[in-house]
Amino acid sequence: FFVSVGMMIQPELLAKYWLPILILVLVMLIIRSTVDSCAFAIGGLNIKDSMKCGYSLAQVGEFSFIIAALGTQIGAIEDFIYPVIVSVSVITTFTTPFMIKSAEPVYKKIEPFIPEKWKNENKRNDDASKANEAEKDSSWKSIIKESVIIMVIYSALCMIVIATCDGLLYPWLEEKLAQKEWAADLSFNVSKLLTAVIALTALLIFIKPLLTTGLYNEKFWNLWNDKRFNRAPLAFIAVIRALLAVTLVATTVGVLYKSIYAVVIGLIFFIVEYILLHKRLTLGVLKMQDQFSDNYTAKERANHPVYEGDLLDKNIHLSEIIMPANSVWCGRKIIDCNWGRDFGVHIASIVRENDRINIPAADVRLFPGDKIQIIGTDKNLTAFVAALSTPENRVNIKTTDVINTMEMKSVTIPDNSIYDGVTIAECGIREEFHCMIIGLDRGEEGGLIRALAKEEIAAGDILYVVGEERDVTALQKRAMKVKPAKN
Repeated sequence: FFVSVGMMIQPELLAKYWLPILILVLVMLIIRSTVDSCAFAIGGLNIKDSMKCGYSLAQVGEFSFIIAALGTQIGAIEDFIYPVIVSVSVITTFTTPFMIKSAEPVYKKIEPFIPEKWKNENKRNDDASKANEAEKDSSWKSIIKESVIIMVIYSALCMIVIATCDGLLYPWLEEKLAQKEWAADLSFNVSKLLTAVIALTALLIFIKPLLTTGLYNEKFWNLWNDKRFNRAPLAFIAVIRALLAVTLVATTVGVLYKSIYAVVIGLIFFIVEYILLHKRLTLGVLKMQDQFSDNYTAKERANHPVYEGDLLDKNIHLSEIIMPANSVWCGRKIIDCNWGRDFGVHIASIVRENDRINIPAADVRLFPGDKIQIIGTDKNLTAFVAALSTPENRVNIKTTDVINTMEMKSVTIPDNSIYDGVTIAECGIREEFHCMIIGLDRGEEGGLIRALAKEEIAAGDILYVVGEERDVTALQKRAMKVKPAKN
């Protein structure tokens, strides 16, 4: 192709029309690359990558040959314009690799002249775009992975039901009903009909999660509403799961009757049965899934402390942030930052060079470069990081379940404990054990109760605390002590 394109160049025309060719080449190399770079930057891409993209488009495409040839044939353009366009296309195609290579050096030369406001805005847009794309990638992986697992598991369970009904239930019913006169007088096979009804009813338990589990949730609709392009693959996943469900139902009827009419009737019967048993079926499936999940994770939970599962259920995590040098909170006391009131997060410790301040007091000041370990739910941590992630307050966050020696544990308050009836402000846990109470669990549906200073600790409460392992262990032992008997 490129050999044939090169043979279209007529050297005598290059010499004759060198000026328009040169002007068009300069327009493509300078003006088009600049306009394309600006377009990418306006679209939210950072300036450096915008220039790389814009410089890679500084050529006349091969499709222009077709347009130019058609224009020549219908007389819309002069004959000499076609070889000029071919010449410009070949020249700009040759210069494109050099343009791509020069994008970064050109950016470095103009970088000192770019306003700081533009740089910060581009960085903010770029970070937000990367975070958004990472979240979308995670949602796609979650939906695809969960769909594959569900299709494999529930298809296997459905096949077990089909094989059991066809290989065991049907022969047993055939043997039992063969001795019944009323069954012999009927014009249809009662054994097959009963087997089909029982099998379809049993399949209802597994078809429901096969159709809906992992779909139509928040991740699904976020992807659906984000881009129209996402709708086709999401719909494809839903259709594949629906077709698999239909196939399993059709297989159940087809194994027994081996007739397309029987399969259609069986599908209609299954749909009616599904509608009639929908609510009861949903409750049963949810209960079965919970039991399956408990059994599946029993071994893993047996190797972890009891309180660890409680903490995961409460969605509490320890995270580490680095205080930016230009943060508005630098130099302030912890009590003046109001992070607990505004964001629902609490400071567990501060690492400052080689020093660590565990469970810092309210009057401790924050300084640039402090590694601050905070605790809170995913939602609260996300909101807190978003407040810091601005051009003026940038932060790096790394979320882990355990950081260094700081641990999250639960402390159960027994009957007649020394902490029974004492408020959090009066208990002295922070001062004596250097531990911080994150919340109280009293088995209520609302979840954790905020650890306010005036909140009174009662027998049966589960205190969620954070601190070093030895301090929390000492606190657990102290909580087991009973109040001295009154005279």
